[in-house]
Amino acid sequence: MKKTVTLLLILSLLCAVLGSCVRQKNTDHHSAPSSPEGPVSSLPADTSKDESSFLPPASGTDDPSSEPTPPPPSKPDVPTVPDVPTEPDVPTEPDVPTEPDVPTEPIEPSLPENRVINASGHAVSDTGTALNLWLDWTIETLEDGSYKVSAVTYLDSYSLMCGKRTNSNRLVIDGVPLIYSTPAMNYSTDSGRHHTKFAEFSVTYGADELPEKLTMSADWFFAGTYSGISINTITVETTIDTTAL
Repeated sequence: MKKTVTLLLILSLLCAVLGSCVRQKNTDHHSAPSSPEGPVSSLPADTSKDESSFLPPASGTDDPSSEPTPPPPSKPDVPTVPDVPTEPDVPTEPDVPTEPDVPTEPIEPSLPENRVINASGHAVSDTGTALNLWLDWTIETLEDGSYKVSAVTYLDSYSLMCGKRTNSNRLVIDGVPLIYSTPAMNYSTDSGRHHTKFAEFSVTYGADELPEKLTMSADWFFAGTYSGISINTITVETTIDTTAL
């Protein structure tokens, strides 16, 4: 029953729609204007479609302002600099480990050349008489390389009469003095020549201590007259060049 009612409603709606369409068509036909020249022939209308409807829409226009703005000119391509080939990396040599410094032993100073000297000589004073002092010297090398310098002083005379002289005389080797005394002397005229020893002295020098110029001297305090000549102190001295020995 419900289905029948529904179908009737649908049919009623369709009939109403169709009736409205027929009335609208008739209204359009009767409302068309008549031509002033007479009745328009009821020729069938050209049902062919306008060809322009098949053309694409025009894109042009007479208004220059509506023309599309041309794109800005592109900049010319700047030639790129070709890549400069880089030199290949040169492999560096590995660091060679340096050897540690070996502590050197201290160099001991070399000893000077040990000159072997065995020399002797003498010197004599000059009083103008037969009374004079003699100085004999010697330089010898010892086993340990040191040098021994010795000096001996003598009185050379003929006849002589003289008392003792106490601590009034000197024998000097390179500035080092020896103070000595002499006994009383009484030589007769017919006793001949006398060579009387007064004093002996020595100084030892190390291997590198021997002076190049070695001085020696001796003196004796006479304070008398000999052969008619007054003599106070008799002196003898000499200088030895040890580099020439």
